[in-house]
Amino acid sequence: MGKSSKKEPARPAQESRGGRGPSFGIILLIMILGGIAVFALTRNKQYEPPSEQSATPPPLQNTPEPKDSPSVQDQAPQQNAENQASVPEAEFRVPAYFENPDSAEPLQQVLDPSTVPYFAREGYEVVQRKPRLMTQMPCFCYCDKFGHTSLHTCFETTHAVHCDVCLKEALAADRMDSQGLSPQEIREFIIQQYKPRGQHNHS
Repeated sequence: MGKSSKKEPARPAQESRGGRGPSFGIILLIMILGGIAVFALTRNKQYEPPSEQSATPPPLQNTPEPKDSPSVQDQAPQQNAENQASVPEAEFRVPAYFENPDSAEPLQQVLDPSTVPYFAREGYEVVQRKPRLMTQMPCFCYCDKFGHTSLHTCFETTHAVHCDVCLKEALAADRMDSQGLSPQEIREFIIQQYKPRGQHNHS
């Protein structure tokens, strides 16, 4: 038998292309929706409130000081020096004594050294031997506030037994007198030795 000369009818073009992919309208719709979504996300991000990190101001940069202007550390010692210079020196008062030992007469007797404790006995013996010298010495326990007129007064009672300053001054005066120093020189030495103490007991 021979082949049939009839040809099959041609399929429509749309039908043959339909199997290859989505139509142009669908693609356009997807693109429009995607653009709307991108626009919405961009708009929300633009109005997003700043985070805590972004709200924190940036750290200040250390700017170098001019070389001609002194720093705070350089100014501090100058200010301290000015403050110290403005504070007056503490008042210093020398306790009572007699420039002339004759003015101390008549003297009361020194307490008997045998009646005082052994640690104070030497001091009482020294004052008993050199009463005029001791009247020319101030006592830096500042007992003149209680009526004492010189170092000698401290040894007329048991006051010196309880005062280390009285005993030390009497022994020092006796030692310097034995070395040939004058009463004025001895007194000046004692004043300079006890001056820091006097600056805290000037009243």
